This record gives sequence, structure tokens and C-alpha cells, in this order.
Amino acid sequence: MPLDGTAFVGKTYENPYEGITVNPQMFDCGSNFAIKDVQIRLQTEADLDALMEIEQKVWPSEMQCTKAHFLSRMRVFPEGCMVAEVDGQIAGISNVQIIDFDFEYPPRTWYEATDGGMITGTHDPNGNSLFGVNLTENPDFANKGIAEALLEANRLLAYRKNLVRATVEARIPRYHKECHRMSVEDYVFTLNSYGWPVHAKELWIYMKLGMRPMMIVPEYIDDPASMGYAVIMVWGNPFYNAVPPSLAKIKSAYHL
Repeated sequence: MPLDGTAFVGKTYENPYEGITVNPQMFDCGSNFAIKDVQIRLQTEADLDALMEIEQKVWPSEMQCTKAHFLSRMRVFPEGCMVAEVDGQIAGISNVQIIDFDFEYPPRTWYEATDGGMITGTHDPNGNSLFGVNLTENPDFANKGIAEALLEANRLLAYRKNLVRATVEARIPRYHKECHRMSVEDYVFTLNSYGWPVHAKELWIYMKLGMRPMMIVPEYIDDPASMGYAVIMVWGNPFYNAVPPSLAKIKSAYHL
């Protein structure tokens, strides 16, 4: 069956992002460039070549997703496979899954957490948490709010699924420059008066959206820039098990 973003395994899925746009100018992206809006939609099989082109631009070969990864994720959890588009061009990629997250026993590696990136054996529709599998910006749209727009869409998905939280195992790619003079704990958890990391400014993109660093996982992924570390960033869903407000109010609250 072709993966066209609506039909998967005999079921019809409504695109939960249809008609939703995000204005990234609401974020402090460190740029004067203005994008009117970003359209969020589901990934499709027709996107594969464009997705691979972006992966190859951004990641070293050992960290790139393959077509098999993307296809498997689309089959297993189509609603969690998103792209951000600007004027018909793919500006960013996000894949998430649902897992039963336990803070006492968090996933030890990205490969364990994602079934080697395929999510076939790790996605749990009855789990309690949305879990980030990958987040990639097209370099042509770097620092323009694309990642933030995709993270906003992830929060909306967590609401729709009535999940307790959304989690991301974030990279800290600047740490290799600082590891000789401070521990990873000091790098991540030394905070300014506003409660934001002084050194790990790469985490600010998540903190702008209400996520907070909860713990550090060593040897999480083969990522020399991060010295193998990942930081578990968590956003608690304030609407979990609550009387659901209208979708219009959710969109307004999340700036969607």
C-alpha cells in the first residue's frame, strides 16, 4: 500500500495537522529573517528523496536515517511522522513514537529506545509519553524557527493522545569544547537567574517551549560532539486527563 499520508494498514487517518500553521516569528531565533508561516503535515512516501537529501546534508553517514527507517516509522505510527513546509519546500523533519516512559529506568541508548530507529518494537500505543526519535532542520532554513514549529506540533499530538508528557533525548553538541574544564553535570545544570542553562545553550530551543532538563544519559548515542551524552528534556502535558478545552483554545495556547 502506498504511504500517502492518509491510508496505512487498512485504516484511514485524518491528518491532525491539516490547516495548522505556525508563525516562527514568535520565537527568538537569532535571525531577522521573516517566514510568514510554516505548514505542518504528515510525511508521505513521495517525500523520501527530499527527506534523504536533508539527512545527508545535516548528519554524518553513521547518524543518518535511511529510507527503511522512514518507511517503517510511517507504517508503525504515521501520526508521529511530520514535516514542516515553507512554500512547498520541506524545511524540517520530526519523528516521534509513544512509549511507557519510566524515570527510574529510562532508555539507555537511542538504539534501545527506538528499536534501531525502526520503532517497530518500541512504539506502544498504550504508553504514557511521546518520545522524540529524530528532529532535523533543512540547513537552508537553519535558525528560522523550524525546529520550534515541529516541537509545537509534537505538543499538540501529546494533547490529542492524552499523554502524560513529551520527552526528547537532546544532544549537547557543544560539550566537546568544554569537557576539559567542566563536568557534564555542570555543563547542563549550571543555571542563570532565570533557571536556564548558562553553558548548554543548545537546550534553549527546547526550554522556549516549556521543556526542562531532567537527567543526563551517558553513552546514549555514538555522537563525539556530545561526548556520547544525551539530556532528557521533558514537557508535562497540563491537559492530561483534564476536561479537554476546545481545539481552538489549544491552538491558541500553543500558538498554532
